Amino acid sequence: MARSTLTFEELLHLQLAKLDEAAEEWDLQVRRLDDMKDLADAMGEHARTATWTGENAGLTLPYVTEQVEQFDAARRQAATLRNLLRDGHGRLKYAQDRLKTLVESDAPRAGVHVSASGEVSSDLDGLDGDTRRARQDAVVEIAGRITEILGVLAQDDAEIAAALRSAMGTDPDRFSPVDYTSVQQARLAREDADRVLDMMARGNDLSDDELHDLALFLDLHRDDPAFAERVALGLGPQGVVDFWSGIAGGRDFREGTPAWDSAAALQAALGDVLGTATRSDSDAMERWEQDMTALGDDRVGGPGGPHGFLAMSALLRTGDYDPDFLVDYGDALLSFEQDYDGRPSMLWDSDPRLRMNFLGEGAQEGDRGRDPVIGLMEALGRTPEAATRFFAPPDGFSPSDGYPAPPQVFDPGADNEQVNERLRYLASEREWWLSTGHMAPDPIPVHDSFADALFAAATGNPSGVFTADTVEERLADGDMRTADTTRVMDQVMHLYGTLEPNLLEETPAMGAALGAMAGLYMDDINFWISDDSEAARRLNEDLFGSPDGERAGNGHTNTIRFLGALGRDETAHGMVSQAEQIYTLGVLSASPPTDESQFLRGMESISTAAEVRGIVDQARVETINTRYMDDEGERIRQLGQSSGWWKAGGAALLGAGAAGLSLAAFPGGAAIAVPLAAGASPPLIGELMNQFVDDVSVSSPDTAQVEMTESQFFTAGKRDVADLEQIYVDAAINTGLDLDTEVRLPVQVEGAGYRHGRDLYEEVGR
Repeated sequence: MARSTLTFEELLHLQLAKLDEAAEEWDLQVRRLDDMKDLADAMGEHARTATWTGENAGLTLPYVTEQVEQFDAARRQAATLRNLLRDGHGRLKYAQDRLKTLVESDAPRAGVHVSASGEVSSDLDGLDGDTRRARQDAVVEIAGRITEILGVLAQDDAEIAAALRSAMGTDPDRFSPVDYTSVQQARLAREDADRVLDMMARGNDLSDDELHDLALFLDLHRDDPAFAERVALGLGPQGVVDFWSGIAGGRDFREGTPAWDSAAALQAALGDVLGTATRSDSDAMERWEQDMTALGDDRVGGPGGPHGFLAMSALLRTGDYDPDFLVDYGDALLSFEQDYDGRPSMLWDSDPRLRMNFLGEGAQEGDRGRDPVIGLMEALGRTPEAATRFFAPPDGFSPSDGYPAPPQVFDPGADNEQVNERLRYLASEREWWLSTGHMAPDPIPVHDSFADALFAAATGNPSGVFTADTVEERLADGDMRTADTTRVMDQVMHLYGTLEPNLLEETPAMGAALGAMAGLYMDDINFWISDDSEAARRLNEDLFGSPDGERAGNGHTNTIRFLGALGRDETAHGMVSQAEQIYTLGVLSASPPTDESQFLRGMESISTAAEVRGIVDQARVETINTRYMDDEGERIRQLGQSSGWWKAGGAALLGAGAAGLSLAAFPGGAAIAVPLAAGASPPLIGELMNQFVDDVSVSSPDTAQVEMTESQFFTAGKRDVADLEQIYVDAAINTGLDLDTEVRLPVQVEGAGYRHGRDLYEEVGR
């Protein structure tokens, strides 16, 4: 039994008012932090969307972001300290009340006296035998009850102290985002952490049922930073890779069995817990992260065993990991792989019996987790901050002094064509493969996880966030693009459009991701396509506004090339076509044709939309004609299929956020978010887009296979833009604008714009 730090006399006369006052002070602090939350969030948003230049670009934003995160941690820690103090006060008050009742009431009633120091006695003089024995029994009982009260107090006192230590965290300079509601909860978390460590020390000796229990314990506390750090530090980096390698490779799990499910749950829960632990900035966890990275190239269990990278990357498939750790770990992993004199599959997939992964459809399809880069890419896809830093442009990829300034524009003609080494290696040079059963590695052009990581890096959004179920919540977060994500997008456009224009055709799995990226940068794409003249584009700066002046800087020609590359891919072609349609509707809704000036602005956006559509349509037609040169039937089937992007089913517009994004669904589960022009009306856009879908559905029956000639395909593309123009012209007429006498502008600009777009592709887009 724990020894109490409080004596009988101290407990009896303990002044608890100060403890109660401390709890109320923490409660007041919580309420103050709640009142300041909106200001803190606004500060973070302003910092994120501001255009930073000079040294501030790399210093201010990370600093402010960190302070906002610390603000949230401070609020959670303050609430936890309040809760623990309240609970602790209640426990001490209960012990004191029990003791007072015993001393002041129960003992005197039994003829027993308790001294100021807690000594129990009774006056036995002159008592008969039975009364004397009763008094002696009462002395023993009262003394025992005092001992029991002090014993419980000792336990409570130790638990309160331990809970407060857990709440304080391990870093004296940072707040700890713990979230305990009681002393008991903190004690259970600490006990569970110790129980988990005891179980994991047994490694592969654990039964299947024990693996299930271990996964439950970890999952229960996956978001508890104190629990997570206790487990991570207790295991140590070597213990982590030894444990998972032993579990994953030490027994034969069969898919569909409870044992397999337990292994998958354990992998996910352990990854979640380790991710939470890395979010701590304590010295101990920073050393842990460094040591884990350093042992990645070591063999687990000696020569012939799997590398540490394989075990840790399997655990990266779930969890919210610290961006610094992911960047350092990723650099070490790829450096080790690239230094290897041979194919990556020979380095990682040397043992066909090895399994490291049990998660997701990939495991069911045969992804045994023998490619550690996949786990890294999945983690980067969930962590945009890390992905953006991982794919940041090198020093040689410097902006030129061209227009606009600021921000500066990347000049693809300058002597700085080298993009991020990791980006180019993973996109076009690396050998990707799947581990399928006990067979040899199955080569693939590129893995989906790389597309997810690149999407996160270039847009600031975690992969997979734009779905029908999450759209409203995600769009409420606003436009996540920053100067840093835009510089990644510069490289993506340059790599896929200019440096390696056939790369997307060679890696079609990238089509949906690149189409989604283009959708989020549709404002910049329209700006650069609008004119090849710098002076003319200046007039379109407001029409195709970019958040806080930050703009992708690939210029007119490079943007045409990028669109051409996307147009050659069926999925990307459809996504760009749909994104352009919605984006232009947004621009039109923000430019109601109330006068000649407004009408001309709207017609300029329609003309640009026609050019964009002409570029991607021309690219798609030429690709289909080349690929199916000797099969006319397949050519017309492919053309009809590529023209049916509008078949997103019912309403194409799923939702819109107040921060200026709209989202459209796309067949196959992909989705695109599109920036809205300032002043755009999301409800109106949705209404018009749905009307467009209904109109096209009526004119083009949804048959199992639509066939279309090249001429019909181009006519359909031009008609889509003509629908935009007709909507706008009708709106102008309804406002009373005399198009013949006041504007003197011939309608049907979409025809000239569409033809010009096709010409642009033929001139520079191939």
